[in-house]
Amino acid sequence: MLYKIIKESQNVEIIDFLQKSNTILSQNINHKKQLFNNLASLCKNEIKLSQKEIIDCLNNRELIENSGIGNGVAIPNIQNSYIKNIQGMFLKLLNPIDYQSIDKEPVDLVFFLLSPKNIGSNHLKILALISRKLSNKEIKRNIRGTSNIESIYSILTM
Repeated sequence: MLYKIIKESQNVEIIDFLQKSNTILSQNINHKKQLFNNLASLCKNEIKLSQKEIIDCLNNRELIENSGIGNGVAIPNIQNSYIKNIQGMFLKLLNPIDYQSIDKEPVDLVFFLLSPKNIGSNHLKILALISRKLSNKEIKRNIRGTSNIESIYSILTM
C-alpha cells in the first residue's frame, strides 16, 4: 500500500499515503459491518494483522468515537504497532450505508487510514488533512459525480 514513512517534521499530503490502486469503487456493501469486513480483507496482506484483528481494531476505535464525520463521509482509522507505514485506502460506495454518523446521514465516501503506533501527532494531522479535504463541498460533489478511479484519485491528491 504505502512505500514510505512520514517523518514528524514533514508536510504531509494525501498523495504521500494513498496510491491509485487503493482508490476503489465498491458496489456490494450494504452496512457498516460489511464495510469493515471488506476494508480488512483488502488490506490484510499488507500488514501483519489478521482480518479479524483489523476488524476488532476498527470496532474498538468506533467505540471511542464514531468515524462518520458527517455529510456522507467516514474516516475509519486504526493505529497499531504491526503497521509499519502510513497507508490510505479510499472507497466510493455506490449505495450509501447507515453508519451512525454524527449527523445521522448515510455514508458513501470512506477514507480508511492505517498508521503505525509510533508516529506521534502525525496520525491526528493526517486525519485533519483528510477531514479538511472531504469537508470541501466541491471536492465531494466532484467525487460523487464520477465513477472514474483516475479522476477520483486526482481529486483527492491535488
